[in-house]
Amino acid sequence: MLNVDDIYGTNLESFLTDVNDLLNQLFTHPVLDIRSFRATRLDYCFNVKTSYVSMYIDLLNRAFRMTNNGSRVNHVQENQLSGSVYIKTKHDYDHNERRNYVLNYYDKSDWLEKKRKIHRKTHPLDFKFAKDALRLEVQCGYQFIKQLCEEHNISNRFELLLSYEIALWAEENIYNRIFKNSSTLDFFTYEAAKKKMPSESAKKVLLASAIGKRITGSEYDYGRKLIRTAGVFPFCFLSRNSPQSTLPSPIKLLKEKCCYSHCV
Repeated sequence: MLNVDDIYGTNLESFLTDVNDLLNQLFTHPVLDIRSFRATRLDYCFNVKTSYVSMYIDLLNRAFRMTNNGSRVNHVQENQLSGSVYIKTKHDYDHNERRNYVLNYYDKSDWLEKKRKIHRKTHPLDFKFAKDALRLEVQCGYQFIKQLCEEHNISNRFELLLSYEIALWAEENIYNRIFKNSSTLDFFTYEAAKKKMPSESAKKVLLASAIGKRITGSEYDYGRKLIRTAGVFPFCFLSRNSPQSTLPSPIKLLKEKCCYSHCV
């Protein structure tokens, strides 16, 4: 249930040592060192705490409907499922591959409950750790890892990829690609977002989005730019009766968690 960051914090060298100790108990010859392994598939997974897990899942599923141009597929929507956002490139989805990347955000408690219903064993503490946990998981295939390594001028050696900086870059990059927005933009109710609009042009585009129009076309470029400049995610909104008028982007929650873990 807990992840590397929850257990080891910034002491990733200790994590590497523990993994190597375990590997070399299982395989006595030759001596193995996970640092030198070459990664062709790597998942970066974090749990962030929020009382609004289901709201995030709903928001991001709605956002995907309004931004997808057909190049990606949301498995959850294709199969009328709930409790998660599971998005792959169309090529990888059609061929059941993970060459590129997968965004898999889900409600950890919901996932555990489904696991229990199909008679899979769970530890009693699992549900405690899963309470109010939004799972932010990106699965990086070899093509995306190649891009990642080129961006950071590194090889795909595991030791180099085991980095908070690299993990956050992957999380943010995939989020931005899929939702066509900076991860700095927060979610608002329509009324709260309207108050932040700097001009009538922005308000018109905001209203178009609020009534369900796709505002991804070039005719909306200027208005979208103004909405983004105001710090507002333009493609979906919290419901009017939401207990919150604004929610930070999930990547902001992740960065806050990682910053805290690095400071304590």
